Amino acid sequence: MTEQGSGETDCEAGVQAIKMAERRLRGGLKAVVATVIQRAQAGDMAAARIVLDRLLPAPRDQRISFALRPIACSEDAIKASADVLAAMAQGQITLAEGDLVFKLLRNFSAASELCEFERRLEALEADATTC
Repeated sequence: MTEQGSGETDCEAGVQAIKMAERRLRGGLKAVVATVIQRAQAGDMAAARIVLDRLLPAPRDQRISFALRPIACSEDAIKASADVLAAMAQGQITLAEGDLVFKLLRNFSAASELCEFERRLEALEADATTC
């Protein structure tokens, strides 16, 4: 990094330039947004796309609602998977939403199986110490 006459490094000077540009942009941002919205309302499709993509983006995560049985063990998760398939087949949830629920069910099953394994191991260790 080279030193400039003011004693700042090139990196520090770059950071300062970026901060100054951000301040200038913020100052005129309201006017830019208002202009884009006006153009979109006047029928400018490029401006409309900017409004929809940047100012009103589609939510990435949405809540879904469908019937799912209570899940207390891995066997319940298998039955719940059938419920998810049925909901997908009936159009209650999308394939992507179903896939996310399947992942949750797999994670639950893995955790449930781990707990069962630990319970069995502790029982075996307890039996081994009493013999």
